[in-house]
Amino acid sequence: MCATSTTGRRERAPSSARCRFPKRSVSRRTFDRRPAQPRIQRATRPSRPDAVGMPVSSTSHFSRVLRCSWCFECFMSVDLAPVRRSLKCNAAMQHAVEADDLHVRRGRTTILRGATCRIATGRCTAIVGANGSGKTTLTRALTGHALITSGSARVLGETIGRTDIRALRQRISIVNPTTATAHHHVSGAVVDEDLTSRDAVLTGFYGTVGLYEDPDDAQRQRADQVLEEVGLGRRRDLCFALLSTGEQRRCLIARALVHRPELLILDEPTAGLDPAARETVLATIEGVIDGDDPPTVLIITHHIEELAESTGDVLLMKDGRFIATGPPGEVLTDAHLSEAFGCAVTVHRRGGRFWLEAHPRPWRRLLDKSR
Repeated sequence: MCATSTTGRRERAPSSARCRFPKRSVSRRTFDRRPAQPRIQRATRPSRPDAVGMPVSSTSHFSRVLRCSWCFECFMSVDLAPVRRSLKCNAAMQHAVEADDLHVRRGRTTILRGATCRIATGRCTAIVGANGSGKTTLTRALTGHALITSGSARVLGETIGRTDIRALRQRISIVNPTTATAHHHVSGAVVDEDLTSRDAVLTGFYGTVGLYEDPDDAQRQRADQVLEEVGLGRRRDLCFALLSTGEQRRCLIARALVHRPELLILDEPTAGLDPAARETVLATIEGVIDGDDPPTVLIITHHIEELAESTGDVLLMKDGRFIATGPPGEVLTDAHLSEAFGCAVTVHRRGGRFWLEAHPRPWRRLLDKSR
């Protein structure tokens, strides 16, 4: 702000009376009505193809944006979907499951007590622990069937509690003893007695037990293919309820794999099976792990002899938390398993298979005849 003196000269106003907002210099180019030419920049490629966390094909899309970064119209015309997909896939390639300080409570009982784990994508991981250690509750929390009290969990790149859980479950398949034919129930739903093995597998496309949709030829062909892979090709037209327990378990594994899930959870898959049926199911699981483009496999068990030879990591659980994680040879030791099961055990190994010999103390009072 300026003032005029008696001599006619303009005098500068004191600093306290000046405008606090400085004037901006306006470029003449601002008023130029001619369209500004885009400023061309040389595309800078990273030193390594994966330096920005995406494959080379996606880097080329990213470079197209850099070549014409001053042209908004050209920038908006570039398809960034490949970049987003590549970044998402790159994050998902590292860990299929991420759990941080998970707590799950039911009433006044705390089941999970700060469980933290990482499960690598495309590998077979086993969670081993005694009954009541929280293994099944952990899988229920990871699939949205159990409410997480505190902590966070990410499954296949999605945060539990902040995503469409129904869409996420379509990418996950679960096989557990409760999905067997106990009282003709599978996953809590009634199985039609006329349901054939093929129809039972076809329900995997829709996430239902009853076949309420009309599958197309491609789906029927896929169902026949997975039945052949699990050794039930000749029994595809046989009633599901007439299959043996081992055949039912293999059929349910085929049902879980028919839509090519990204995560396969096997919760005690061989429970209640005789040795021959158990080894058949384990051989089927080995075939899934060693196949082309295998899913991430998570085996939940308290029998270490049920672990597949292809198991890459073992998470040992006790009282709702993990006490040891790492390769099978480092986790499945006498000391670790004795702590997990609460009694002295001796671990034996032959090749890639493990089994243990327990040395428990009997219930003396229960055997005391004097009482």
